[in-house]
Amino acid sequence: LTIILSGLFYFNSCKKDKNKIIINGKVFDPNSGNYLANANVTISSSRITSGFYNSNYSDITSAVTDENGNFTLEFDREKSAGYRFLIRKNNYFDLITDVPDADIVPGTPYTPTFELLPEAYIKLHVKNNQPWNSSDKVVFFYNSGNISCYQCCNSVTNTGYGVSFDTTTTCKTSGNHNVIINWNVTKMSTNVAYSDTIFCTAFD
Repeated sequence: LTIILSGLFYFNSCKKDKNKIIINGKVFDPNSGNYLANANVTISSSRITSGFYNSNYSDITSAVTDENGNFTLEFDREKSAGYRFLIRKNNYFDLITDVPDADIVPGTPYTPTFELLPEAYIKLHVKNNQPWNSSDKVVFFYNSGNISCYQCCNSVTNTGYGVSFDTTTTCKTSGNHNVIINWNVTKMSTNVAYSDTIFCTAFD
């Protein structure tokens, strides 16, 4: 009787493990080369109910990375069209990554590494400090270090005119990263192009 009960227990345990999803992941800062502690990782799924796909994602579980950037998520398998990871940490850009259901197999640990980029800011003061006349023009824009987010630096061209042009702009970019600024100055019908590279320290 003892042997039969032990066998049944072992069989049930194996069956349960095959329905469990285990995710052993890491969160990494590629600009500094460091793994990140205290990053919040949330996984959600687009559930399939009654045979229909729901495009909305519902949270399943979450975890916080340890001092080495490691995290573990465990949950029972459910009918899903895919999973979504949301990774957040103070002073870093949020990361959202979608993973197809087929890529995460129950019973086999899924081991992703997610990269978070640190935030930095550029405060740019542009002034016509050698005015000539009202036809003076300056065109300036960023052509690297761009991140598609609210208030981020981008490649949109900014133009200023006149002897008293004076403006200050602030935008967000990736920290520990070089950003290139280009500008063209037109005076007396002569156009001169300039360029400069700025290293943006993270969190500054």
